[in-house]
Amino acid sequence: MIRFLLLQNRAGKTRLAKYYVPVGDAEKRKLEYDVHRLIVTRDPKHTNFAEFKTYKIVYRRYAGLFFSVGIDVSDNELAALEAIHLFVEILDHYFSNVCELDLVFNFHKVRPPVSYNLQNLGIGAYWTLYPLCMQQCCGALSAVTTGSSSSR
Repeated sequence: MIRFLLLQNRAGKTRLAKYYVPVGDAEKRKLEYDVHRLIVTRDPKHTNFAEFKTYKIVYRRYAGLFFSVGIDVSDNELAALEAIHLFVEILDHYFSNVCELDLVFNFHKVRPPVSYNLQNLGIGAYWTLYPLCMQQCCGALSAVTTGSSSSR
């Protein structure tokens, strides 16, 4: 089961956080700090998986952003890594070469793929349902864009 998804820059600033289990505000800040400290200090030659408290952190660095997913110890790390990659591909497809500023200024457009991908699909279903996921997420993103431009 996915516990959380974090997008953080190299300085440790959290750009997006989505929690799938109830967590208090103070615990969220500590968790974000601890996860960032864990993954930033790791040697790039090591794997993208790390043990953390009672679950595993699966992370991937794209340019200046770290995409981190907290999963149960029994979950498949490679499926989580594939989920991160799919999420980045969806963002890249929508924003045409996504960067940190896209996430900062268009955070309302990033929420639909996070909610749709990780809640409605099982984490292991990503690689088999990639075309459907791409179609659904891009449709959700265009609906958000259309809705926000018509309300002006």
